[in-house]
Amino acid sequence: TNDASATGVGSIDSVCQANTTAGFSIVTYTGDSSGNDGTASTVAHGLGSAPQWIVFIPLNANDGASFHHKNTTAPETDRLVFASTSGNLATSDDSGFFNDTAPTSAVFSVGTRRHTNSDGGMVAYCWTAVEGFSKFGSFEGNGSTDGSFVYCGFRPLFVMTKCSPNASHWHIYSPVLDLNPTGFLRATETTTYQDYNYCDILSNGFKIRDNGTEANRDGANFVYMAFADVPFKYALAR
Repeated sequence: TNDASATGVGSIDSVCQANTTAGFSIVTYTGDSSGNDGTASTVAHGLGSAPQWIVFIPLNANDGASFHHKNTTAPETDRLVFASTSGNLATSDDSGFFNDTAPTSAVFSVGTRRHTNSDGGMVAYCWTAVEGFSKFGSFEGNGSTDGSFVYCGFRPLFVMTKCSPNASHWHIYSPVLDLNPTGFLRATETTTYQDYNYCDILSNGFKIRDNGTEANRDGANFVYMAFADVPFKYALAR
């Protein structure tokens, strides 16, 4: 539990469960916004390094928001939609989400909007990369079945991608779903597995194999989140 006035870390009291070895924390706090009327504030996240991906979910069922450090050239100014009743929107520029302030090693910032600062309570899921275990980055689509190769430094068990400038789905790829090239699940819909040749899961990363706009739009920025099958430092040769 962080008493912000006592510790001087953040401006909103919070409760944090953090695993710094895994680069993951869950933070609960209560903001003061019922719409776009909140106070820009900061919240302790407990990671010890700046979060690279944060998913914000209001507890009173308003639309959530997502920060990704490779969303745009100024990601602190732009919100990705995740866990939202508004559907799969493109990234949007609005200081009301993150107060146009990048996360630090101690706190993340929230703006005036209820999406990140709800007076009905908030949960924030925070991640930062751990070498050989997780990676959060971006790649550029090329509209080809010979798509981008993304180096992770490990064989991914879970990959999720999103075309940030387009109102497209969040796609999940995994070797658990199929042999290469694997199809996908949609993270924000209750659809069944889509058995298409979208992605190769490789020993050191992944490669996009689809030429469609949602998975590989030519010239568009795609953010991704990847987690290892076996953390590299524990992996054995076969």
